[in-house]
Amino acid sequence: MRTLKVELREHDKSLFTTELETFLTPKELLRLLPKLLDAPVSRVMKPPLKTSQKYVRLAEHLRRSSQDSLTLTYEEMEGILHAPFPSSARKHRAWWSNSVQGHSQASAWLNERWQVASVQPGSVTFQRNNSNDADSCFRANGQQSSRSP
Repeated sequence: MRTLKVELREHDKSLFTTELETFLTPKELLRLLPKLLDAPVSRVMKPPLKTSQKYVRLAEHLRRSSQDSLTLTYEEMEGILHAPFPSSARKHRAWWSNSVQGHSQASAWLNERWQVASVQPGSVTFQRNNSNDADSCFRANGQQSSRSP
């Protein structure tokens, strides 16, 4: 993950400063700059969503995976987390939503460019989001993925 610092200046006066975390390389960022400049201001300027400490290990596991699709059992994920999931993770499909609104755990996979593709009894399949469009370049706070399972 890289931190992109953006500052808008007029002469010697700073008008706006922000930082965003991105998975893109500097070369990819420069290639996407025209798209980002045409994007709605609210989309580009939203601060990154912080992944809950409880799910950081899952985020790291997904980040390190070389696969495009990864099925993990609840037991495997609990082993990765060194902690059990709340009972709602096993009972309610909505817990695995690809939306961070009301589901802060989703930032663990969404921030790493993964989405939940399916939930089966006892396991979850994550799918890597290889999209390079402007909408998926930055971690967006409170924005639902357009490819919700």
